[in-house]
Amino acid sequence: MRVLAHIAMTLALLATVGCVHPYRTEVQQGNVITQDMIDKLKPGMTKSQVRFVLGTPLIIDAFHPERWDYIYLYKKDVNAPAETRHFTVIFNGDSLARIEADASFPPAATALDHAGGASTDQEASDASTSARAL
Repeated sequence: MRVLAHIAMTLALLATVGCVHPYRTEVQQGNVITQDMIDKLKPGMTKSQVRFVLGTPLIIDAFHPERWDYIYLYKKDVNAPAETRHFTVIFNGDSLARIEADASFPPAATALDHAGGASTDQEASDASTSARAL
């Protein structure tokens, strides 16, 4: 009888252990870019000023030093699909020329492009077709 009670207790314990879910942490990687940070960007800012506002970019391509890419990845848990955001800053020499962002960023005023950020109409159309230019 005592063995039967131990077996029943063990089975009950195993049944309740299966109901407990382990903690799954959120995964955040890359650069967080907020709308407030985007609003602080102005045409003609130097690279050091942009780095002060946005932080160090995740990617600076050695073959394209005029382009900085800020990428952010968020996963609610390990099994959830990843949400990514891509934000690009393009310079002309040492001054800020334009910024580009994917559709996951909230729309902002296009003052950067209208204030002389995009130097040609071709560059402006390329920016709008590849990513929404801010």
